[in-house]
Amino acid sequence: MNKNIFILHPLFIVLAIFMCVFVNAFYFICFLSAVFIHEYAHYIVARKIGVGLKNFCLLPYGAQLSLSSSNLNYKDDIKIAISGPLANIFVGILTICLWWIYPESYAYTDIFVYSNISLAIFNFLPLLPLDGSRILLALSSKYKKRSICYKVLCILNIISSILLFILFIISLFYSPNFSFGIMSFFILFGAFDDKELYSYESILTLQSKVLSKNKPMPLKVFCITQDSDKMCIHKILNQNYYTALLVFDENNKVKKLIMQNEFENIFLKSENNEECN
Repeated sequence: MNKNIFILHPLFIVLAIFMCVFVNAFYFICFLSAVFIHEYAHYIVARKIGVGLKNFCLLPYGAQLSLSSSNLNYKDDIKIAISGPLANIFVGILTICLWWIYPESYAYTDIFVYSNISLAIFNFLPLLPLDGSRILLALSSKYKKRSICYKVLCILNIISSILLFILFIISLFYSPNFSFGIMSFFILFGAFDDKELYSYESILTLQSKVLSKNKPMPLKVFCITQDSDKMCIHKILNQNYYTALLVFDENNKVKKLIMQNEFENIFLKSENNEECN
């Protein structure tokens, strides 16, 4: 595991201070809970696809997650990107349902629901580095070069930031809306931030980086049947040990031994759930 896996972005600290001083500390706690739900959903889906968490960076709008295009097809890219907002929406709806059973809980959970729903909606916007931009980037990369699509999204960020700042200036003459100003700054930052700084990578890629002559890695052997779903391997991959598979046939006899260096060609690049034979 990367020793710098947890990163606290300076902008998140600024937001925390702003909310605690000028808004309410309870609001910030609810928002922080929604962020962790959001990012944990990203992690779970990525883990099932066979992708490991390289860095976890807390940002005002969640975490900045760049996906390695060399290890993911566009479908997996979308699955990981959409999982965070959907998790927030699910938790928000579930909490609302609890209001019907325990009406008194509304007074303590309304901000929590608002934090989850607003975080989900905001992350669906097609702006870097939000999840909406990941989805749009994955879809458009099928037809255009990823670098070109990224440049278009950067331009969209700059235009959106300018429009939000204009709205903020206009609001100063009527009823000041500091949210417009804060969002303008965050979106502009997203256009110039390093797109590869915080990323998911293949678990196999992460593991290869920690292998060294002075750091032995334990070996774990798992037994599977030859008709096992290829996706089953994602549940046992771990960057802290080397994995080998003993494949058994229908007569419970060993058919073959598959070492981890064969996994990527046999399993991870396959989009079909075929048998492990």
